[in-house]
Amino acid sequence: MTRRVMTPVVALALACACTSDGRGDGPPAPAPAPAPAPALAPTLAPAPARRRWSPRRPRLTAPASARSGSCPSPRARPAGPGRPRLPWRRPPPAPPAPAEPAAPAFPAWWPACARDDSCPDADLRGAWRESARGYAHRWLVAIVTGKARKEKRPDRLAAALEGELAPRTFGGDVVQLAPGGRSKRGVAAAIYVLTARVHAPRDLDVVLKTGVTGKATILVGGATVYDRESDDRLLPDHERVPVALRAGWNDVVVRLEQLPSTELAFSFRFRGRDNLPVPGLAWALAPSRAVEHAGLCSALALVVDQEPIPGGYALTAKATAATLLPPGAHRWRWSQGDATLSEGAVDTVALALGGEVAFPARAKDGDVAKLAIDGDVCERRKLAAAPALRDRFLTAREAVEKLPATFAAGTRDSLAYAVERLAADLGGDDIPDAVIRERLDTLEALLATARGGADPYEGRTGVVVRAYRSDLDGSLQPYVLLVPPSYARRDRPVPLIVAAHGLFYTPEAMARIISGKPTGPGPWRRGEDFEFRDVGALIVSPDGYGNAGHRPPGERDLLRVIDEVRAAYRVDDDRVSLTGFSLGGSVGFWLPFHHPDLFSAAAPLCGYPNVPEYRTVRAVKRRPFEDVMLAAENIVNYAENGRYVPLRIVHGAHDQPQRSAMVVDRYKKLRYPVDFEVVPNAGHNIWDHAFEDTEVVKWMIRQERPRPAKTPRLRTARYRWDSAYWLRLDHLERQGAFAELEGKLRDKTLAVTTDNADAFTILAAELAPIASERRSLSVDGQALGEVGLASDLHLVRDGKRWRLADAPPDATGRKRHGVEGPLRDVWNGPFVVVWGASDPGEADANRLTAEAVRRYNPWTELAMPMLADTEVTPEDLRGRGVVLVGGPRGNRVVREIADRLPVTFEPGALVFGGKRYAGDGVGISTVFPSPFDPGQVIVLHAGVGPEGTLSARYLPEWAPDWLIYDDGMRATWWDYFLGKRQVLAAGFYDERWGLP
Repeated sequence: MTRRVMTPVVALALACACTSDGRGDGPPAPAPAPAPAPALAPTLAPAPARRRWSPRRPRLTAPASARSGSCPSPRARPAGPGRPRLPWRRPPPAPPAPAEPAAPAFPAWWPACARDDSCPDADLRGAWRESARGYAHRWLVAIVTGKARKEKRPDRLAAALEGELAPRTFGGDVVQLAPGGRSKRGVAAAIYVLTARVHAPRDLDVVLKTGVTGKATILVGGATVYDRESDDRLLPDHERVPVALRAGWNDVVVRLEQLPSTELAFSFRFRGRDNLPVPGLAWALAPSRAVEHAGLCSALALVVDQEPIPGGYALTAKATAATLLPPGAHRWRWSQGDATLSEGAVDTVALALGGEVAFPARAKDGDVAKLAIDGDVCERRKLAAAPALRDRFLTAREAVEKLPATFAAGTRDSLAYAVERLAADLGGDDIPDAVIRERLDTLEALLATARGGADPYEGRTGVVVRAYRSDLDGSLQPYVLLVPPSYARRDRPVPLIVAAHGLFYTPEAMARIISGKPTGPGPWRRGEDFEFRDVGALIVSPDGYGNAGHRPPGERDLLRVIDEVRAAYRVDDDRVSLTGFSLGGSVGFWLPFHHPDLFSAAAPLCGYPNVPEYRTVRAVKRRPFEDVMLAAENIVNYAENGRYVPLRIVHGAHDQPQRSAMVVDRYKKLRYPVDFEVVPNAGHNIWDHAFEDTEVVKWMIRQERPRPAKTPRLRTARYRWDSAYWLRLDHLERQGAFAELEGKLRDKTLAVTTDNADAFTILAAELAPIASERRSLSVDGQALGEVGLASDLHLVRDGKRWRLADAPPDATGRKRHGVEGPLRDVWNGPFVVVWGASDPGEADANRLTAEAVRRYNPWTELAMPMLADTEVTPEDLRGRGVVLVGGPRGNRVVREIADRLPVTFEPGALVFGGKRYAGDGVGISTVFPSPFDPGQVIVLHAGVGPEGTLSARYLPEWAPDWLIYDDGMRATWWDYFLGKRQVLAAGFYDERWGLP
């Protein structure tokens, strides 16, 4: 399995900036620009053979010196044995016989003497050097106390505290002080002073790339180069500051002060004006003073795969370096006790160039396995599971791998997930043997049934953990199903209740909670089996990619889980209901209003559908296009769709019940069925109260969806949510406004009234119970004659008149379902991020940006696949959306479709909508139809220069179709709207992808 070692970085920041996929595709060493690639579009030239990217959960890694920290999410997904390929990736052809490898080129920015630490200048011996990413992570640090707190100049502070400065090594690209700490009222803010030295081979003009959460004053060579504060979350390379380095040693002194209610962190690295590492730069902590030893371990981010094998475990430590590197040659060694398992020389060159280096070993049962580099222990692996459990697992895994293809995909995926989770259990040191044994017992029982040719899940009752293969990232997504004993005794369809968990909870926890068993957030470690009441319904709890909730990935997961359960079990399609608490309570509002014909009822608990009252919405001054976005995202505006979705809402009296009351008031005004319980003297946790008996569950079971619906209603601002019962919107009349369709089905008539619709369809499948009948059709009062109901009826507006058509109008060149924008529309389906690696000066910024935009938000356990433009193939760009990062100079794919982009790039500027925007810091983010697949979209994040591309990391969640920006975009990040961020221009395309 893969152990994810978490970095103690500033809260939420690393989630958008950490090492992403472990392939080591860092910026190439300084070299001449490559020759132009063969033409990409319309037929993309095949890329050279390379290592295939395999998806898993985003890897948040840490140096060996920072193993006690953790990333924001308290959950780590098991990685399992091996890493599955994405669905569209075919196995690569057999490689040719390997040629004798050429000697690797040493980093051009290191002097030759740094390789063996033989520099003539004694002061340079032992100095550390930059890796391809080169973040400074080694400092002398002192806490400022007493009278020294009044001193503002960092150099005077450092002199006063010289005896208290102690060496510290930090993890990753962010230096975090007092991890997780926040200043409290009445408590003095934390202040630190940090010092280091940087050696320049000659006078150099460089660029300091830095940023801070807190207040920072930075001196370089005695000159103040940075004096700013920020209470926002930190992204590395937030600011770019010109700095003059003198030949020889330059002292660097930093004073950091915590601001109220913030963490304290900063990032720091020098780059050349060309955005490449600075040739000859060396780093040290103090002159003529011995400091604590820090070896290569402290510079590495390690991910360890622990694979069970007969007699032991195959261990592979995979190392990358985003920080400084010590000079000289280094050796690694895996050992158990006194025995050496494997050893070798560390490929320092590959690390320095941004590559990944592997240290493999085969460990036997017994002692802890240790990985040491130059004698320093970097990693300890406790081989915790009993050998008998491991051997049983190996047998079960082999049986799953040999499972015939005749079994349903859902069955094979569920068994594969059971194997994946057990592999993670066996490789961990916090899973009791009893839990592993219980899970093995379950898997072996399933396999025993499968060997007899029967589906092992057929007829199985109790707590059933299943999974499906995600089309977003290729991972196995789990869900927990409660199958009551009564299900096996009956042969008729049964109701299905979908239960969405709260923030940082799990499907296992949600399954217990809805069964009346209170439990806290985080993974459930004691196995899944427990007693639950038989209410005559299936209950399923999806994972929602961790904490995606009602956002696009979470919505997609929940709909997929319903499809999976329907395919495998007898589900009454007219009695599918939804409940959830907190974040899951919001799901209980969003999903039924977006997909009203799917649900018969909803019971949202302590959700927050009051979007206009969110602090980060209410407190900001909005632009006109943001008011359009707010209307489209405000779920209360979709309440009309809930005519046949009765609500039972529960909220605590001390938890702002007015949040839910916004929907209640709208339902009452519409005269829709709603029950609103405000629990006296209760706070946010009202789910234990709501589920302590089966009343809410039984109420949901009693509700039934009408078929056919007599008076369906559809109100929507997006093609994404374009149908309700037997009405489907095909074309809006105008963008930026809601469209409405309302139907009335009577014994002899069928009538529809419309608003802001140019075309719609009456869906025959929803009218199947009366398919043999005929009705007189009218639209907006216009009689269209008698029609049959056995096939779809397509209505198109010509001017002010409606007519029946043979098919929906041609959508070519128009916005439509799946191809409409805004920018986050790409998250409604699978996509691949393609970052530009072909220009060395832009590659680093492109990769940093790609690592940010491949995630929906810091709380969602999902990172979309990411490929360099130098390795992407035509197959990668079809059948899915594409996010392109970098302009035509640095991204081959962008360069080859330049004539089909809505923007033109010129030297020093970009041109959009006939207007020229000049400056290297200018960038654009835009969505537009994909030239590779007419049913998909492309999102482009590209700058005139690298800094313009980096600014794309600061986009708000609710961004429109396009934005043009400069450094003003960097005022904050991850809010709903721009707020303090400034843009040069922004807006929406019209219905035909033109500018209004």
